[in-house]
Amino acid sequence: PCSHEDFSLVFTRYGKCYTFNSGRDGKPIKTTMKGGTGNGLELMLDIQQDEYLPVWGETDETSFEAGIKIQIHSQEEPPFIDQLGFGAAPGFQTFVSCQE
Repeated sequence: PCSHEDFSLVFTRYGKCYTFNSGRDGKPIKTTMKGGTGNGLELMLDIQQDEYLPVWGETDETSFEAGIKIQIHSQEEPPFIDQLGFGAAPGFQTFVSCQE
């Protein structure tokens, strides 16, 4: 089972982000031998959209969007969420499949 302790804080160009299964601080890396729905990481997130601060002008760093950005990467690779991340809209399910 996973818990909040499996997420580590990292700061990116988007601000405060979290990495799952980073292997930092001596934590063992989690693996799974099974693929398919129900055999990987499942998250339900509350983005607290009503807490978003207004942005007075859209720039390269900010936008009027709501949602989350996701990047799947190895433990050795730093997050480049602004270049390699993809978006997930609030109020919808998003399924992602990957293989090594």
